[in-house]
Amino acid sequence: KNDKVAVLQDFLDDPEFEKVLKLAYHPHTNFGVLSMPLVHGDRGVFTLATFQLLDDLANRSVSGRNAREAIADELVGLSGDSASLFLNILKKDLRAGFSAKTINKAKPKTIPVVPYMRCSLPKDVKDEIFIWEDGVYSQEKMDGMFVNVTNYEDATPISTRTGHHFNNRVLGDFTNELNVDLPIGYQTHGELLIMGTHGFLDRKTSNGMFNHILKSGEGLADSSLIIYLVAWDTVPLNVILGLEESKEPYQQRLEKLQRHLGDCNVACVAETRVSYTKEESVTHYNDVIARGGEGTIVKSAQGLWKNGTSKHQYKLKAERECELFVADFIEGNGKYEGSLGALVCVSSDGLLQVNVSGMTDQLRAEIWAGQEGWLGSIITVRFNEVITSKTNELHSLFLPRFIERRIDKIAADPLPYIQGL
Repeated sequence: KNDKVAVLQDFLDDPEFEKVLKLAYHPHTNFGVLSMPLVHGDRGVFTLATFQLLDDLANRSVSGRNAREAIADELVGLSGDSASLFLNILKKDLRAGFSAKTINKAKPKTIPVVPYMRCSLPKDVKDEIFIWEDGVYSQEKMDGMFVNVTNYEDATPISTRTGHHFNNRVLGDFTNELNVDLPIGYQTHGELLIMGTHGFLDRKTSNGMFNHILKSGEGLADSSLIIYLVAWDTVPLNVILGLEESKEPYQQRLEKLQRHLGDCNVACVAETRVSYTKEESVTHYNDVIARGGEGTIVKSAQGLWKNGTSKHQYKLKAERECELFVADFIEGNGKYEGSLGALVCVSSDGLLQVNVSGMTDQLRAEIWAGQEGWLGSIITVRFNEVITSKTNELHSLFLPRFIERRIDKIAADPLPYIQGL
């Protein structure tokens, strides 16, 4: 990763290179088009007209059929490599083995980090913040893919925590209904899930489908499946962008969301109970766990939205999971000789290192063959305990199990956070 940062530092001296990175990774730049067929001509490289077209697509001065025709015309004029670059910019992923976080290490503040409000750990919150006699919210923690849904009058872009945008034409009626039902000028936060005939699919399955939609530009292959949003917050867009201070307490934001989604067919508010004692919130947590849920979030009614870790909400969760980044690959033995044995994974501060297995045979082969694409990626690891390594001074995890790759996250967790889970 240090080598990648060094290379980026050299190339970021070129303003044209920096412009390409900003077009591809800026979280608020969304082109709103499907990926186009890879056709190309012989002109070779980008011109000012190419960059102008990208700007026109981003600000919606060219949209709809005109946008598709303009993209096709531009592709015909570009050579193979330039056409691929053009498409990757439209997909918001240069597929170059680095992320916005790496770019910002090379040149700070090049790419804005997507604002996000995190939960505190129970041990880090002050009891006096939660006024139990007036009511404290206990909300089911959903198990899907986190998204930001920004609602303008004429468009409703949906993006992941890292700023990757879903194509609205692929999502179709789902996005159209959200555009009608969600408050305009607000960004709504929630998790995307996929509903089958017997309820919501598990996170690993549904997130795999969403990752395919993000990468391929194709919709769900099974028409019986339904995309659904479970939301828990809606925040003025100007607050998200840092143009205004947060003034609406959570109770006001939640009531607004409940009003707007009351009759929505493709979204709802996360199950929410009002608890008047800490014991009542624990009862709700136990009810969620008993029916196979992930846990609950306890939220103060007075809490304001903030970009960062909020002391006004904390997480109660049965299963312990953390995010680690992939640092190396170990070849397997016996059955897995010539394939992946384990992923060497590390916390963000480098104080925890663990070998993680638990992948399917197919995924093992895929990772082994595509190591460059997986190196430095973020994965979710489920574990029982944080332990001290027997071979060095680093910490490790007891019974670590691979859960999924998180393309919606760009940062691993540090050891103190993992220890506090």
